[in-house]
Order: sequence, then C-alpha cells, then structure tokens
Amino acid sequence: MNLDRSCQLVGWVLFIICSIFYLISGIHSQDSLVIWGSLLFLIACLVFMFPLMVYLISSFHSKKDSSNG
Repeated sequence: MNLDRSCQLVGWVLFIICSIFYLISGIHSQDSLVIWGSLLFLIACLVFMFPLMVYLISSFHSKKDSSNG
C-alpha cells in the first residue's frame, strides 16, 4: 500500500472515530440534532471510505494471487 492510500485510510478511520465520539456525546446530552448529525456524518464517512476499501481489498487479492503463481 502506498503512502497516499495509507494516509487516506488513517484519515477516514479518524473521522469515523470522531463521529462515534460525537454520537456518544449527543446520546449522553440527549440532543437529537447532534445525534442525527453524527449519524449522517458517520454514514457519509463510510460512503467515502467504501471505494478505498474496495481498492485495498482488490490490491491485496491481486498481490496474493501473484505470489502464489
């Protein structure tokens, strides 16, 4: 995995962690606006992260197949 993809993955994971903390804070304070905003932010992060994960999985499988043959 190259440096660019690694940085992207770390960034998205940190965004997801932040959204979970905001969600927990919203639940704790019973603030529905924060809860919905955190859920939408979490979903958006997962949507943006999906193509990166597909690339990483396909890259992993292609390296695995090339090492077997």
